[in-house]
Amino acid sequence: DFNSWEGSGLSPKEGCLSVEMKDLMVPLRLEYICIDQQPYSMSVFTGPKLRVIPGSNFSSSLNTFPYDNLKEIPTDYLVDGSFGIGVKTGRTFFEVELEQSFNNISKGIFNAMDNPTDIRIDRRLAIMTFSLGILL
Repeated sequence: DFNSWEGSGLSPKEGCLSVEMKDLMVPLRLEYICIDQQPYSMSVFTGPKLRVIPGSNFSSSLNTFPYDNLKEIPTDYLVDGSFGIGVKTGRTFFEVELEQSFNNISKGIFNAMDNPTDIRIDRRLAIMTFSLGILL
């Protein structure tokens, strides 16, 4: 919402940012098994993850912003923390994992002449993952 820039008596002006990102993830997972009575088991896990973002695998489009020809430059890497729980019954398992990044996805938003703009979008990666499966 750009009204915070121009005052509150105006009709809403909104911008749209869409991002496509592919990264290389290097996780470290520490797991503690709470229940281990066959055929049932339950464990909790946590650990850091490092996500490397190659610039060629990142694209963003900024629409209806007050400036033209904007491009976003991604950070080189993200440092994340994750926490989860896993339950196994026989050969069936279920896992839930929450992941949150500690640093911003974006280095900044620049115009066509590579000059920084006064637009700052503070975004962090937040992912919730559910897994359900059968072990063979």
